[in-house]
Amino acid sequence: MSFGSTTISTEEPKIGALSIQSSAFGLPVPLFWGKSRLSGNMIWYGDFTPIAHTTTQSSGGKGGGGVETRNTSYTYTAAFVLGLSEGVISSIDRVWSNKDKTTFAALGMTLLTGTIPQTPWSHLTTNHPTEALGYPGIAAVAHSAFDLGSSASLPNLSFEANGPRQFGGGIVDARPDEIVTDMLTAAIFGAGFPSARLSVSSYRTYTQAEGLFLSPVIDSQQPAAQHLEETLAATNAAPLWSEGLLKLLPYGDTAVTGNGTTYTPAITPQYDLTDDDFLTVGSELPISIRRKPTADAYNQVQVEFLNRDNDYNIEIAEAKDQGNISTFGLRSKDPVRLHAIHTKTVADKVANLLLQRTLYIRNEYEFYLGWRHCLLEPMDIVTLTHAPLGLDLFQVRIKEIEEDENG
Repeated sequence: MSFGSTTISTEEPKIGALSIQSSAFGLPVPLFWGKSRLSGNMIWYGDFTPIAHTTTQSSGGKGGGGVETRNTSYTYTAAFVLGLSEGVISSIDRVWSNKDKTTFAALGMTLLTGTIPQTPWSHLTTNHPTEALGYPGIAAVAHSAFDLGSSASLPNLSFEANGPRQFGGGIVDARPDEIVTDMLTAAIFGAGFPSARLSVSSYRTYTQAEGLFLSPVIDSQQPAAQHLEETLAATNAAPLWSEGLLKLLPYGDTAVTGNGTTYTPAITPQYDLTDDDFLTVGSELPISIRRKPTADAYNQVQVEFLNRDNDYNIEIAEAKDQGNISTFGLRSKDPVRLHAIHTKTVADKVANLLLQRTLYIRNEYEFYLGWRHCLLEPMDIVTLTHAPLGLDLFQVRIKEIEEDENG
């Protein structure tokens, strides 16, 4: 007696379309300078393709019969375009796919650098000519058949991109003066500020000599003034409207040489002010002093930055005055969030500059002058001489000026 063979077939459900996780309408197109880590927003996808994988296994039975088991499973591929930022991106270095780190070349992806105009991706031109948009000015990455494995969704992809304004000579971050100039004056995305009314020469020299290079990513909507304030906070400088110009002036008061330039501070006093210059109102003193309370004189300052050497994860750089801590106890300032900084060297330097300003510059002096001193403006240096307060050619920097009918 003989028995025929039996076949048992199993097949997992086949998925019909890609599950889109990273496509949103109405998001601002990110801007960035230098070198940073960017996530993409899907702007096109298609060609979702299931690929069948069938395996068979046979087992013998009594009397010559047998059982054949046939299993069918699926993996998937898809084509897509992920928008990254305003162009131009020159190249992509590292790529993070979920928790795995790889390279752009290993994934077989295509970079659309974001030029204006920009040639449409060749895969779209060939296979979807009616959808072949060039996306001018938008830097993007694309793949014609990305391996999704057995999932119907893309992994979380992020890309280390080389963007505009890199300083060079091994420094991949950008000069802050170029960042600010682009923010305010660039033809496409700038704030519409006329470049002829922006003065950054002193700021350029200072930040370059100090090595204060940044790689900011602007991916949310907020006033241009706020972006400017964050950049200046990271680079020890202040804005000043003077002589019809917006001037960016550094607080640095010592000469610095580095990165091919030398910064010489403008610390020559504009006036040596004495009791002959101060105006008094009623019984008020010629000079009044406000001193920051000891509790607000922080002796530990922390800067939160994204460390490029640690996959752009958040780290904290700190500066502290151990002598002051021994005398008064630890007074720690809340971390200052400066995510445009991507190296520990810059973060440490910025933390130290912030510490000096918050701990050692504690006194504010207020006084009245007549109209003959009307050319003074914020950030100017003057000296104060007033014997009752023990001031003798004591240098101060003007922070604020108010005018009334008397001076």
